Amino acid sequence: MPRPLPVATAAAAATVSPVDESEAAAFQRTGEGDGADHQRPRAEHPGERAPRQVLLTLAAETCCVVALGAALGLAVAAPALFGMAQGLRRELGLPVELSVAWPWVAGVVAGCLLLATAATVLPARAALRRMRRA
Repeated sequence: MPRPLPVATAAAAATVSPVDESEAAAFQRTGEGDGADHQRPRAEHPGERAPRQVLLTLAAETCCVVALGAALGLAVAAPALFGMAQGLRRELGLPVELSVAWPWVAGVVAGCLLLATAATVLPARAALRRMRRA
């Protein structure tokens, strides 16, 4: 029964098809296979390939997630803030201006970005170091 080749990443796992052991051994030895395998590079250890690229990708994904969270938080909070300002205007009969302390908002988002990036990159860096030593 054919066994799947070991792969380095989850993304590569979805694209690797099972082959028999002799074909896998021939491919790893010569870099050639049955025609479809010659385009697929040999699976390498991610720690050997590009740990910096892995860490940069994780950091970029974290930045995207924090930016999306900040945008969604603003989209959810804005109608409530505008509604409160409008209600206070009507009830008090006084002009009520909506004032957002943007430096504080930016500081909170920057703090979240810093914490999220550290919580993502530091464990990944430790894991890559362990993989490199093994």
